[in-house]
Amino acid sequence: MDEKFEEVVDRYLEKAIEVETETSMSQASSSMLFATACYNAQNILDKSSPNNLEANITEYIEMYEDMLRNSIEHYSSK
Repeated sequence: MDEKFEEVVDRYLEKAIEVETETSMSQASSSMLFATACYNAQNILDKSSPNNLEANITEYIEMYEDMLRNSIEHYSSK
């Protein structure tokens, strides 16, 4: 991750923590996940044709799973 990427991630995490104080961790998590899905759907549709739509969806799902597993490993080792 480069410095700008880390900065943007930190901004999203700060916002999630802010939302969590207003609601709950579960609601902050699920609403962020839904917002991410909406944003990524737009991105996938912008770059996909009907021929590669499923491949692009699969790519995003695999990226998410990898990031989730890496984060679990990172936070469980602290």
